[in-house]
Amino acid sequence: MRLIYFYNSYSLAVVEPASNLQILEVASKSLQLTWDASIGEVSGYKVQMIPMMAGSKRQELYVGPTKTQVVVRDLSPDTEYQISLFALNGLMPSEPLTLMQKTQLVKVSLGEYEIVEVQSPNWPFIAFSDTMEVCP
Repeated sequence: MRLIYFYNSYSLAVVEPASNLQILEVASKSLQLTWDASIGEVSGYKVQMIPMMAGSKRQELYVGPTKTQVVVRDLSPDTEYQISLFALNGLMPSEPLTLMQKTQLVKVSLGEYEIVEVQSPNWPFIAFSDTMEVCP
């Protein structure tokens, strides 16, 4: 789908969207994205990250017209994000490509044990990868 902007009933511009938005790597605080370049003339791309958790911050990144890969950092662990990619021609955006992706849990190694699940930041429950569990 293309966005067409009108002014006094005349078409001004059509911005062709990029295609094939994919997630290459998922970590607890970052995501690596890749896409195929727009077939039209673009001045860059905007990546928009909208967390599906109340209170989490929204992010926007802008990259140049030759970039087709980016690592988005400073994300919240274990949080689902709506990821939208817009091709830009000046200030005019294309129709977005959109994906949903959840970041991973934070994993911490304690010697031979690894924390694999923390249900609350106040530590009421911690599950370890070995058979041991600690419940205050």
